[in-house]
Amino acid sequence: SSGINAESYERVVGSEILTMWELKENASKTVQIMIEKHFHKYGQDICKRIFKKILQIVECQSMCRTYDTNKETGLDHAILRALIDSITEEGSAFRQMHLAISWNQPNVAEKYIFGKHTFKLDSLNHFLKVAIQCQSSSFVKLLLHQGADLKQFLTIEELTNLYNDIPEDNVVSKLLLVRGTTFSLDNVGILIEDILEGAYRSQLRNLGGKVSDTFSNPFDLMMTYATLRGNFEMAMLFWEFTKSPAIGALISCRICGFLANNQKNIDMTNEEALATINEAAEMFEKYAVGILDECSSEHEPLQMFLSIPRKDYNNSSIVEMAHSLEAKRFVAHQAYQSYLTDIWMGGIDRTTSSLMLLLSCLPGFFLFTDIYRKKKMTSEECEAHRAAKKHL
Repeated sequence: SSGINAESYERVVGSEILTMWELKENASKTVQIMIEKHFHKYGQDICKRIFKKILQIVECQSMCRTYDTNKETGLDHAILRALIDSITEEGSAFRQMHLAISWNQPNVAEKYIFGKHTFKLDSLNHFLKVAIQCQSSSFVKLLLHQGADLKQFLTIEELTNLYNDIPEDNVVSKLLLVRGTTFSLDNVGILIEDILEGAYRSQLRNLGGKVSDTFSNPFDLMMTYATLRGNFEMAMLFWEFTKSPAIGALISCRICGFLANNQKNIDMTNEEALATINEAAEMFEKYAVGILDECSSEHEPLQMFLSIPRKDYNNSSIVEMAHSLEAKRFVAHQAYQSYLTDIWMGGIDRTTSSLMLLLSCLPGFFLFTDIYRKKKMTSEECEAHRAAKKHL
């Protein structure tokens, strides 16, 4: 019947037949033949009723749409396009976007909504919120590309709401709900610190300020949120924009390890969920190691990359974070080991006197450890080096 309706509609809106009268006069025979071919066993009365109903359907042209099954991406795609085209009243673009997000069809939105309408930043940020709530990473990517501003959107209040909206059957939600029916970002910060075993003090602790305050590193925070929620595709999307991608990847990898252990405790039979978490952990670890691969070709930039303090992580360096998070594959990387060796061996300070150099060759208590040291090496770097060597 859909094929007959499509044939009738095309004859009405096509170039040859433009009016209902012309359909009845010139195309009725073709449509009736199609009806009789498929419905003849039900009798002539039924066929006539079907023909009359088709005329009524085709008369409402704004509510009809045809599509080629060989060209369209799917029936959902075609139905959504028809629904979008049917929304024509004032403010239709806003409703169309909500419809496209609920159907998770970013390609339709990009071509048939953004291609015809322009949205203000507040509207884009609203759609970004809806897409995050619907866990649609593809829509989040589209909206960021269209100009949505995550930094402006992600206030203390919005991030708190996102965590409180996590379904109760999620392991993270269960751990947070122990603290009450609703929870604050301080509770989330404590949980993150517990998962990372004190690798750094979460910036979500004791925030203070107004609920409308924003964050300096929204992509890092959303990467952690998405990882905790188990939406690893969205986490990887946010990871691409983080300020400290190596640390971000190592943190997400550690969170995945935590989620995997909890998944084993909750449901050992759900092998698919466990495999998904383990694949995400491996991917994040691969990202972190890949960054070292890119940096290892140049010595000085590598030293700066590994040793520079990261403000959003309590001024910890990547060396310190990698050791605290027990990122064995990252620590075992040749570039990381070369950096540790450089600290350990160091250069001889040119201000060291000849007498001190001579005394340094003597055994026992005559060894003066301040003779050999890395140029400009800080006490924090020394401590990180000792800790890393002990770990290895």
